[in-house]
Amino acid sequence: MGHTRPARPVVLLSGTQACSAMRLGLLKGWRFSSDILAAMDEAVRDGMDILSLSLGGPPSSFYRNSITIGAFVAVQLGILVSCSAGNSGPSPYSVENVAPWITTVGESSIDRDFPSYAILGNRNNYVG
Repeated sequence: MGHTRPARPVVLLSGTQACSAMRLGLLKGWRFSSDILAAMDEAVRDGMDILSLSLGGPPSSFYRNSITIGAFVAVQLGILVSCSAGNSGPSPYSVENVAPWITTVGESSIDRDFPSYAILGNRNNYVG
C-alpha cells in the first residue's frame, strides 16, 4: 500500500536574523548579501537540517545571488533549503529563487486543486 513516516521524535528549532532592523530602516528594505550568507553559515554550523528563507530580491545570475550560493553549499552538506517564491521573477506571473537545488514554495491564485494523498498501512486515506 502507501507509505508515510512519522514526525521526528526530537526537533530543534532555531532562528537566525539575516537582516538587521537598523539596516532595513536605513536602506528601505534592502539587505546585504553578506548578512544573508552569514546567517546561512550560522545555521549550518548550528547543525540545522532545514533552512527556510522567506526573503528574496530581484532576479540575478546564480553566481551573483547570495541565497543561491549559500543554498548550494548547504545542499552539498545534506541540508534541505526552502525559499519563498517571491513576486520578483523576470516576467509577470513568474517567481524568483528558482535554482534547481532550492525547494521553492509559493501560493497561486488559480482556482485548481492539486491534492496529494497519504495512504496508511491501515488503509486510512488522508488528503493534503
